[in-house]
Amino acid sequence: MIYPKHNIFAESVYKIYLNHLLRKNFSRFLLINDFPMLCEKKGLIITPNHFSWWDGFFINYLMTMFSKRKAYLMMLEEQLVKYPFFKYLGVYSVNPASLSSVKQSLAFAEKISSDPANYLVFYPQGDIQPNKFEEVSLKNGLKFLTEKVAAEIMIVSFEISYGNTKKPDVLCRFGDMMSSDFVSGNYDEYKNKFISNMNIPENEFIKKKALNIFDK
Repeated sequence: MIYPKHNIFAESVYKIYLNHLLRKNFSRFLLINDFPMLCEKKGLIITPNHFSWWDGFFINYLMTMFSKRKAYLMMLEEQLVKYPFFKYLGVYSVNPASLSSVKQSLAFAEKISSDPANYLVFYPQGDIQPNKFEEVSLKNGLKFLTEKVAAEIMIVSFEISYGNTKKPDVLCRFGDMMSSDFVSGNYDEYKNKFISNMNIPENEFIKKKALNIFDK
């Protein structure tokens, strides 16, 4: 397993790069509803939908706007070997072909997600899936993790929306905040809430009322 090594210099450089990258490619970054209130005494597991190459950039940018917690995210070991810079941003590895690697990575996830100083990004879908409800499926990794930690669970969905501007918008909507106890004991209900939150309205009236965090 490749462990993360947070580095302030690397994070500062990446923050500048990320800001430039998103503004270059998107017109607005719109929050359809308010960023949830977080409990400062509990760890946080963020569970976004996984539909594109952009997903990790979206959640990282969002959290730099609203939180000072340290970021952690699991990546396939072969990808982290290829892009080692990401370990300095809180990324650690997993090798799905190795049971011992999976156990080690989940044990590390349990440790960091129990600490209120951190947030863990965990994709319940496991791999990239289109934002079509009939094709969305969630794996059980989150259920196993929530059985072992005491943390808040945040549902958040992203969508890329094309409209009357040259560049598309990023749309973001938050679902209900839940406890890890609730998710582990009511995983089917969590799944329904996760999928329901992906139904982000894209009409111009909704967009005009949304908060553009590029202006924050």
